[in-house]
Amino acid sequence: RSPWGRSHPGGRRASFLPCDFRSPERGLRIAARMALRSLSLLVSVAVVLRESCFGASSHSLKYFYTAISEPSQGLPQFVTVGYVDGQVFIHYDSNIQKKQPRASWIEKLGKEDPQYWDTETQIS
Repeated sequence: RSPWGRSHPGGRRASFLPCDFRSPERGLRIAARMALRSLSLLVSVAVVLRESCFGASSHSLKYFYTAISEPSQGLPQFVTVGYVDGQVFIHYDSNIQKKQPRASWIEKLGKEDPQYWDTETQIS
């Protein structure tokens, strides 16, 4: 009876977290990986934005994680979408199992470092 999920009629369970935090050690490892991934991407985004912006300005970085316990056929079980200033810049889902750029400025990182997307996918 986790506070992060609730049971539905028919015994199905909906989880509001993308990970299973039943054991403290596993939860800590997952949280550390997510924090490291977010930090590395934030640094990359900051470098790109610094090159394209002049003067002082603020930006937003948001990630949306969606997990479906029993997806319909063809739908991914897990999806991550990243936004900078409201613009989608990165996408990952469990069907494709690879992070994909969704904005031209982030595609540039992949062209400059051919292993960038493989590394990002492994971190996921």
